[in-house]
Amino acid sequence: MRVTAFNFVLLLFGALYRLPGVFAVNLTPDNWDEVTSGKSVFVKFFASWCGHCKKMKPAWDELMKAHESNPYYVIGDVECSANDTMQAFCKKYGVKGYPTLFYGDPSGTLEKYAGKRDLDSLQLFVQTNLKPLCSAANQDVCTTEQKELLQAYKQMSDNELEQKIKQVSEELTASEQDYTATKKRMEEEYLAFQTERTTSLSLMKSVLKANNGSGKEEL
Repeated sequence: MRVTAFNFVLLLFGALYRLPGVFAVNLTPDNWDEVTSGKSVFVKFFASWCGHCKKMKPAWDELMKAHESNPYYVIGDVECSANDTMQAFCKKYGVKGYPTLFYGDPSGTLEKYAGKRDLDSLQLFVQTNLKPLCSAANQDVCTTEQKELLQAYKQMSDNELEQKIKQVSEELTASEQDYTATKKRMEEEYLAFQTERTTSLSLMKSVLKANNGSGKEEL
C-alpha cells in the first residue's frame, strides 16, 4: 500500500493513541448518550488554549486510563473550544470557565466537582463518589420501584420504547423551557418590585427628613 502523507499522519496518530498514558474518552453531542447510557460520569470540560487545563491533563489522562474498562461509570473529556457545536454543548451544562469538572447521573442534573486536581485526590473522589446506576444490565442497585419499571419496559417492543423515550424526552425539554421562562418572568417581576419599593422607600425617607428639618427651623 502506498503511504501518503495523510495516511502517515493517521498511522502516527494511531500509534500515539496506543502509547501508555495517551488515552482519552472524547465526549460530544453525537456520542454522549451512547457512551454514558446507564453509567455515572466524571467529565472534564476544557479548552485547548487553557493553561490550567494543560496543567491537569497528565493527572486526568492517567485517571481515564485507570478506569477505562469500568462497567459502571465513564471518565471523559469534552473539548469546548473545538467548534461552535461543542461551545453550545458546554453552555448547555452551564460551563463558564475552564476546566470545569462535573459528575453524577448524565440523565439528571450533574454536580460540580470542587476538589483538588492532583491524581491522588481525583482517584479518591472516584472511589468514594461514583456509584453504579440502576439499569437493565445492573439491577442489583435498583430499588423495588425501579425494578418494577424495568419489568414493565421489558414488556414493550423496541418501537414502543423508542416512542416512549421520544415522548418523555420532549416532556423534559418542554418542562425545562417552561421552568426557564417562569424563572425569567419571576426575576423580572422581583426586580420591578424591588425597584418600585426602593424608590418609594427613598422618597418617603426624604419627605420625613424634610418634614423634620422644617419643624426644627420653625422652632
